[in-house]
Amino acid sequence: MVASAPPADHLPADLEAALSSDDWQTRCQAVSRATGLLKGKPGPDPVHSLLAHLQRLANDTEWQVRQEVATALQFSPNEDADQLLARLATDPTSWVSQAAEEALRQRRRLARKEQREGKRVASALKRVHRLQERCSPELAREIEEVGMAYFQAVAFGCSHDVLTLATSVQYSIRQLGRELARRKVPKKAWEDSVEAAARRCQIVKGIAKNMRALARQAIPPVRRISLRRAVDEALGIVGDCFAVKPGAPQVTTEVKVPRHLKVEVPRERLVQALVNLLQNAFEAIQETGTVRLTAKAKDDLVVLDITDTGCGIHAEEQQVIFFPGKSTKKGRLGTEHNTGWGLSLARKFVEEDCQGRISLRSERGVGTTITLVLPMERSEDDDDVQ
Repeated sequence: MVASAPPADHLPADLEAALSSDDWQTRCQAVSRATGLLKGKPGPDPVHSLLAHLQRLANDTEWQVRQEVATALQFSPNEDADQLLARLATDPTSWVSQAAEEALRQRRRLARKEQREGKRVASALKRVHRLQERCSPELAREIEEVGMAYFQAVAFGCSHDVLTLATSVQYSIRQLGRELARRKVPKKAWEDSVEAAARRCQIVKGIAKNMRALARQAIPPVRRISLRRAVDEALGIVGDCFAVKPGAPQVTTEVKVPRHLKVEVPRERLVQALVNLLQNAFEAIQETGTVRLTAKAKDDLVVLDITDTGCGIHAEEQQVIFFPGKSTKKGRLGTEHNTGWGLSLARKFVEEDCQGRISLRSERGVGTTITLVLPMERSEDDDDVQ
């Protein structure tokens, strides 16, 4: 007999029931279905619920179920899966231990691949630093901007093609589902695969849209706005998103942004940048913590600090944190679909669109502070540059 199940949480009702079935073969088939869902990278809520079930079924009395659990955990985006797999690798049944060891090998292989990608970005950054040593910082900055402009041009072209193709594939998937339903093919035979394909297309479209946003040159109208209102709007968006996530951290927010402070920026770009930065701050907190926003005027500028009491960022990662596609988040709750574009977009919106500056300082185990420097007023020359 299997132990009582955790509460239902955004999983199909039939899968919930099968994962808690008294029949071990039904549980095996259900875990196999869960493997398909994890391969398709569902949203954070299904992942959270699936992992709760898999953790329970890792203690199943039937070795076949434990073996299926080991196979499924290979595709888990959560780091906790490594600990569970390490325990299953000591299972007295060789079929289970071998499956767990293979899953661990595959996860280590993927981790090494991610490290290699990070090293490539770090190598590019070192080249920029060498240029700064050989010439003036202004010239090095100009070279970096030329490289980014080339990247943006490539990103825009690629995003257009990817969006077109993904939209076409998404339409074909919907048509396939309708045709299978029309022919009365049992949903159990195809529903999970069709839904997984649709989710993957949606993820691809999201990545392509981020690429397009990074490459976009047109800037919305610039006007003087209340910084406090922009902060409150961004906090509301992020707070609402985290409020509905099961297992989300308990985050206390402290806002010390004077209501009289105004900045002259494209409002929607500033709000989007703040959303991206605040989302990172919330996700950096493991269980409980604080996100603090403070602002002050300095000459003709406004300085805004966003500080979190989260896990902090390694020194080597801080050097490349704003590079497109670079992420320091490895499977924390709610980050399963992280693609590393949030901070690079925030940097573009702040530095290019808002004509401001953005910087970061962080300490492992203490937290991170991101500082935005924004103009109170924009000169006509700034607008001409745009």
